[in-house]
Amino acid sequence: MIKYLLLLFNMLGVLLFRGFFAEDVSVTQTAPAKVNPGEEFTVEITVKKGSLAGFAQIKSELPEGMTAAVADAGGAEFKFSGQIVRFTWTSLPSSPEFKVSYKVSVAATVQGIKPLTGKFSYVLNNQKSSIELNPLEIQVGSVTTENLDNQTTTNTTTTTPPDNTTTTTTTNTTPPDNTGDNTAPPDNTNKTAEPVNVTASRKFPKEGKPGDEFTVEVTIFKGALKGFARFQDVMPDGFIASAGESKGGTFSFQDQKAKIVWDNVPADESFTITYKVRLESSAAGEHQIEGLFSYVENDEPKKITLTPSVITVKKEETLVNTTPDNTNNTTTNNTTPPDNTTTNPPDNTANNTIPPDNTNKQPENTVTTTPPPSTGVSYRVQICASHSTVGSAYFQGRYGITESIKIENHEGWVKYTVGSFREYREARDHRENVKGKGVYDAFVTAYNEGKRITVQEALMISKQQWFR
Repeated sequence: MIKYLLLLFNMLGVLLFRGFFAEDVSVTQTAPAKVNPGEEFTVEITVKKGSLAGFAQIKSELPEGMTAAVADAGGAEFKFSGQIVRFTWTSLPSSPEFKVSYKVSVAATVQGIKPLTGKFSYVLNNQKSSIELNPLEIQVGSVTTENLDNQTTTNTTTTTPPDNTTTTTTTNTTPPDNTGDNTAPPDNTNKTAEPVNVTASRKFPKEGKPGDEFTVEVTIFKGALKGFARFQDVMPDGFIASAGESKGGTFSFQDQKAKIVWDNVPADESFTITYKVRLESSAAGEHQIEGLFSYVENDEPKKITLTPSVITVKKEETLVNTTPDNTNNTTTNNTTPPDNTTTNPPDNTANNTIPPDNTNKQPENTVTTTPPPSTGVSYRVQICASHSTVGSAYFQGRYGITESIKIENHEGWVKYTVGSFREYREARDHRENVKGKGVYDAFVTAYNEGKRITVQEALMISKQQWFR
């Protein structure tokens, strides 16, 4: 019988609520009429707001022994604290009707009929308005006569009405519905407040290169401003942001937007927040960083735009020779290395430092294997060439290359090589391993007594065979 009475009460509440507010904004909450201790149920709230836009908030109060977690935030910032459930929008969804929901966990010790109330607050024509959600009553466990008597006695013997009764709304000292509500300050505090000159500035490096990581500092002056606030920077593609010092806010990075959101902005008149940025290879070019700081002042949502920051990310210069050491590999005679001295790029062409006594030696085409040469010929694998120095951490982070990397200046380039081999075939095999890590244009380089020469000259000096 009690269950049906609760259902009837909830349905009447919905009908009366819809009829009273149908001409404008309407908000309806639904939940099961009965649950058991220790169970979980879902509260769904439907908002019909028409063309209403801008700041808004749903605030619901849960009975003791119940906790909430978001199910569908509908684009809002969700928070549960002090038995208060909040959905906060700096800008409402564009759809004329939408839904939000949250899950409620009931403690095993909860019994009796529990109320579920709330309100929807919004800003219209620069004035704060609010409407009450249709009240619900949820039966938790079996309701006995003793439970009902205890609940009635509690409600009739309280000399000071509790915060969630309508009586307290007429008291001007401490309005209950604004306790802990940092998003929309109460009407009797900020109505006469002087406007705050809010400013925000950002420290962003002017240039960088792929693989760099740096910290961005943002200083916000907000005076005595309180309540909800949000900072946002929009990152270009190839920029990856992560949390730094958020000053009590919640950091997130999604859809290239770095955000820090406060339910209650820090109390200091001025404070500095930070976040970290890592540059990926796709970040090359000149980019403009745009951001804004949103807040609520005198119940009116406001925002300021930060001065754009410009950063130039230098394009990383990888291997300059897109043609490896086997450019002319159309030959079918593997005993004679290809002659590509006229087509090789700068780092693989004939070098004036070649010892003259080695230049005229001719290969023996019939040789297939040779013991380690005694002339000091060695081979390495080049993985990169650039006009600036890149740390080994870049190669480790991007390609997983942990072996020792040799850096040399050659023909106006900074070149990076790995490995050291006496046999060309071993160097060739190592080149394939490096390519397997993502350095697809790696190639073999050759040296004689520590001086760079072409692979063809090294093969002739050491009388080794060329392999693809």
